[in-house]
Amino acid sequence: MLTFGGLAGAACPDGTGQWVDRAPLTLARQEVGAARIDGKVYVVGGLLPNSMATSTVEAYDIALNAWSSVAPLPVPRDHMAVAATGGILYVAGGFAADFQAKGEAFAYDPSADAWTPIAPLPDPRGGCWAVAHGNRIFVFGGVNAADAAQQSVFIYDPATNQWTAGADMPTAREHLNAAVVGDFIYVVGGRSGGTSTNANERYHPVTNAWQTMTPMPTARAAAAVAAFGNRIFAAGGETPMLFSVNEVYDVATDAWSNAAAMAIPRHGIAAVTLDDRILTPGGGTVHGLQPTAAVDSFVPSAAGASPACPPAPDACRTPSVGAKGLLLLRRGSAPERNALVWDWARGAATAKTDFGDPVTGDGYALCVYEGGALAVRMTAPPGSACPGRTGWRSTPSGFRYRSRARTPDGLRSVVLKQGADGRARIVLEGKGALLPLPDLASVTSPLTVQLRRSGNGPCWSAQYGFPPALRADATTFKDPAD
Repeated sequence: MLTFGGLAGAACPDGTGQWVDRAPLTLARQEVGAARIDGKVYVVGGLLPNSMATSTVEAYDIALNAWSSVAPLPVPRDHMAVAATGGILYVAGGFAADFQAKGEAFAYDPSADAWTPIAPLPDPRGGCWAVAHGNRIFVFGGVNAADAAQQSVFIYDPATNQWTAGADMPTAREHLNAAVVGDFIYVVGGRSGGTSTNANERYHPVTNAWQTMTPMPTARAAAAVAAFGNRIFAAGGETPMLFSVNEVYDVATDAWSNAAAMAIPRHGIAAVTLDDRILTPGGGTVHGLQPTAAVDSFVPSAAGASPACPPAPDACRTPSVGAKGLLLLRRGSAPERNALVWDWARGAATAKTDFGDPVTGDGYALCVYEGGALAVRMTAPPGSACPGRTGWRSTPSGFRYRSRARTPDGLRSVVLKQGADGRARIVLEGKGALLPLPDLASVTSPLTVQLRRSGNGPCWSAQYGFPPALRADATTFKDPAD
């Protein structure tokens, strides 16, 4: 078992990043809320094993890895909205013992260790979520008193102690999550009527407008979601099952990738960004009710943006010997059978250093051009992994990448192999419904495939002019490089 500063972590994570145990809560609970103020994280309320709400509030000292009790909520609550701004903690809505949505709201001042009632929500909400942005609190979705999922956005201004309404979310949902990156608030996941959604919708508080972004690969509710730099991590969650998956959204590329699965799969869990990690306290360890006091944290790997594809192919390294490589695109009888193979064989001289370092920060993009225009982009995000698991690892001759989940867009493996002129080789394989294949029934010659790395490094390319081709029909394109 690996240890980090004396704390146990997963020995070989399924993806990039690392989960590390932290000191447990003093009270097992799920459906909690949490927020950070200075050097402490406050975990509020929650649902107990007897299905009752609690008013317990605990403060986590980040430097000491220790918990202490603070003044309890004025009323027991679970599934409430919690956020902090200006050194004050705000709690709104939630459920009480009767599982009915409530509208009361409260503010907590850590310096006085005291709670004060504030203006209630315009309408009761439970299973909602809150974030702070620009000194205001934004509460998204949840169910109303009739237990119906809502599209609502309520905005609280501490300076006036008033709530106003924002533009409705495009998707009604409860048990949702939200995170702030830059000028935008990203609202992901949730459920309505017992069915989970993978919706990822972006809200701009200044323009009061919504934009639909690339959906989360795994539809789920009540996950642990937090922003870390320019990325959003979504771990765990439930409905229709308990999930351990940890998916990462890069706001710069509008693309998802895979990270290390949760060490302790949970739902109804809070997620709070610290300086070097994401803290995830409490939650339920089965699909339904089974609270835990467990607390762990996720330490993200170094991030590097995957490169963009230019609108048209440009000059890259090409095979030194023609007709030796291969491009295979196959649309299966079911989406799960879709396949891609690109074998850049007998390539121009390439040293291992030309590949950069995808283990620590160089992402890769595969760009497919049809008739000279960009048709498809697929990515292999940067980040390290244990041998045979999701992510990149270094080899004596280059680098290897593997993604068992094949997120965000179907790539399963990449092999980068150095070599003298005519001996360098690159092989990519993709499979499944996430592959963004072109329409093979009407594909236009030539097809050009280019592999690009982050930064100003070289790229690698091959062209496939047809006819003739080994095969070119509505289901399969197969041809050696020109």
